Amino acid sequence: CQMNSESKSQSNEVKNSKQSAVKKGKKVIKKEQVAYLKKYEKELTEYVKTQNPDISEIKYDWNSVRIVEASNGTPQGGEQLLLIWSYANGSELTNFTLNFTLGDNQMPNIDSVGSDNLSTIED
Repeated sequence: CQMNSESKSQSNEVKNSKQSAVKKGKKVIKKEQVAYLKKYEKELTEYVKTQNPDISEIKYDWNSVRIVEASNGTPQGGEQLLLIWSYANGSELTNFTLNFTLGDNQMPNIDSVGSDNLSTIED
């Protein structure tokens, strides 16, 4: 069944090509998301410092940007959130995350910024 084997091979090539295109698309979106966040770095820093006055220095880990599914306790799940890991006061031991909801264009909504662990960081 030479023909069947060729058909499977072509099918796998198409599948791999689609997966590659999706992966490439995600990389492009991630680059755009990071560039967008960098545009608002000053505002993000102001937000962090107003949430915790003990934080004097912030380093954002731009390579850490991830999209996660928020769990809200319902079977259908919650919305997608974009996370970025950050470090306070020059120490990787004082890390925190900022989270954002995503708009229809997959860009973070800056006004939705939040964090679960800013209050635990001390000078």
